[in-house]
Amino acid sequence: MSKRTVIYADTEPYSGDGEAGGGLLLTIPPGRVPAGPLLSCKLRAFVVARPDDRSASAPACRVEAGEPGSNRWIRASCLREAGGDLSFAEWDLTPFIESSGSLPSRLRLDVPAGFEIWGRDERYDYFAPRIETIIRSGGGDGNGVSDRWRRSLAAICEAADAKGVVLYPPTIDWHTPLFQRPHQLALAFAKAGYLVFFMTPNEAETFGEGFHAVRDRLYVANVPVETFDIVERPIVLLTWTMSLNRLTGLTDPFLLYEYIDELPIFTGYDRRMEIAHRYLLRHAGLVTATASSLWEKAVRDRPDALLSYNAVDYERFAAVETRQGPVPDDMRETVDSGRSVVGYYGAIAKWLDYGLLRHAAEHNPDFDFVLIGPDYDGSMRRAGLERFSNIRYLGAKRHDELPSYLAYFDAAIIPFRLNSLTVSTSPLKLFEYLAAGKAVVSTPIPECAKCEPVLTARHAKTFAESVRLAVRLGRDPQYVRTARRFAARHTWEQRVRDMDAAMDARRQAAR
Repeated sequence: MSKRTVIYADTEPYSGDGEAGGGLLLTIPPGRVPAGPLLSCKLRAFVVARPDDRSASAPACRVEAGEPGSNRWIRASCLREAGGDLSFAEWDLTPFIESSGSLPSRLRLDVPAGFEIWGRDERYDYFAPRIETIIRSGGGDGNGVSDRWRRSLAAICEAADAKGVVLYPPTIDWHTPLFQRPHQLALAFAKAGYLVFFMTPNEAETFGEGFHAVRDRLYVANVPVETFDIVERPIVLLTWTMSLNRLTGLTDPFLLYEYIDELPIFTGYDRRMEIAHRYLLRHAGLVTATASSLWEKAVRDRPDALLSYNAVDYERFAAVETRQGPVPDDMRETVDSGRSVVGYYGAIAKWLDYGLLRHAAEHNPDFDFVLIGPDYDGSMRRAGLERFSNIRYLGAKRHDELPSYLAYFDAAIIPFRLNSLTVSTSPLKLFEYLAAGKAVVSTPIPECAKCEPVLTARHAKTFAESVRLAVRLGRDPQYVRTARRFAARHTWEQRVRDMDAAMDARRQAAR
């Protein structure tokens, strides 16, 4: 048995001279390395081309290791050199440790001009240079990977009889008010015969350590990513570029990179995210984009990128019958009033056009407007909606509760602002609304405007008028059939079939 220990070094920049463009001084915290026979020790880091020198050739970086005040410095051999905008590089420190009997307390990592190394950062700490030691032992490793979890994983894999393993690194929680594309793809991959592990960051909920079955062949996993190093060639689904460094311990992963939004919409957006995005576009096994505008950008680096719109769990939402089924308690007063209901569900945030909502409510006083979802950024509280008695906010609901609310919508709306971020949005709710046979009014964001059943309106007056028309259309059986036929062509099962075919083609081409 062996243990892998990961140590993130404290970093301090320094200026170089001659060919060296500078680099980092690395200090290794004491007392972090477990005792035992050493098998290997490597230093790993990200090497990044500076924006003003992207044409620079791949750097021949060097690392020197030694003790403070000592002349015993050695140069470590570079096992994997950097290349391109962003690359992993690694150096072998094993000879130094074998000769000195201990890990060096300080290292100096030189980088040629035109390149930089990502140091420690309070947001992206796991991108810092790190030292990985492997010793011969048993019972677990320094990453907190218990042999028990590896044995459990091996047993699950053996019993599953699956066509492959799909991993989703810790990004979002499983039980979240916004059940999003990664959740739906996890379900669809499992349904297609894959064994899926949805790794939880445990930020909004608490899963105990280990593996938790939530569906057939689908597990929420609360174990270190390194647990999965026993799985050969897993498919790794990435929706957040900064998950990249969590994957270095995996065995030959096939990266499926999903370009799902314009990058500035993500929390913590900065140049590093752009660099990691570029790396994934060029090196992932398969790249998908969820909107035409994203796909047009992706194909500049990846001509084989797959356009993969959002979709719907059609069976669930097509089963919705208008004003049928139990009435949710907090909808009872609205339903009993007999007034038409115009509904929206999803994140309630600054990308909603609150002005359109206010105007639509004011000019349709005989309709009730129902909003469902988390107040994502507090913008709703500042929007002045509370002064309208016909606007009702019901808070966040679980995704499995939404069909019972949707049943009592007479029309559905997507009142997004038009800006550089929303024009690249493929609203998942659009397909769910249409599967339920609801007439939809949206601002003319491209992915809604191209859908035949959708009414689009840019200005407040026409939006308010379109809402009234949508309520009438929602009672037209022909419109309902048209809406449902459109949604039936956009299922999560179809999206996974498309990805499966594309991945098979990439694998065949790589042979």
